[in-house]
Amino acid sequence: MKQDQFNDFKKIMSLSEKMLENARQQRWDDVSAIEDERRQLLTDFFSKPVNGQKGMLANSIRAILEKDREIVKLGSEKRDELRGALQKFSRGKDVVQAYSAAV
Repeated sequence: MKQDQFNDFKKIMSLSEKMLENARQQRWDDVSAIEDERRQLLTDFFSKPVNGQKGMLANSIRAILEKDREIVKLGSEKRDELRGALQKFSRGKDVVQAYSAAV
């Protein structure tokens, strides 16, 4: 792997870690913005042949995928939490409407 490719991949790894840190802190807008940047870097990185260091690259890709799985899990948990809050809000709205109609 050439030095510039190595540096690009280090940046991808760094962005993946930042995404996970932000997900753990529930900063989903930041996760999304970083993911957009990382996606472009990944597209650029894999658009060129990678020579050498394939074992290291494979291990790094597995590490990225593990981080992504945790981010997805955290996102799913937040989505479920928000879904529950919206359902409670909707039920409260229905109660208010029923009360208003009865008065």
